[in-house]
Amino acid sequence: MKLIIVILSFSMTALAQRAGLEMWCNNGTAGDGGCEANGGATFCCAQDKEPGKFDINRKTLGTSRDPDGNPWCGEKGLQVVRCAPLN
Repeated sequence: MKLIIVILSFSMTALAQRAGLEMWCNNGTAGDGGCEANGGATFCCAQDKEPGKFDINRKTLGTSRDPDGNPWCGEKGLQVVRCAPLN
């Protein structure tokens, strides 16, 4: 069981770090200011579309963090904080 958790964690980390990755994002989330300093905005994003939560397809620019320094977001912490253009 621990091996499965380690593999899943590694896979999610690798996914989160890819720039230019298209993901399903929310309307915006609080960030650490890094995205905004580079002309982008901060979003909570998921791999799969979830109507009403993660329903805006965005080409993300890279990873970010919330104000507390966490790279994960969402109700269960399974989504990732990403930078993306506003449009």
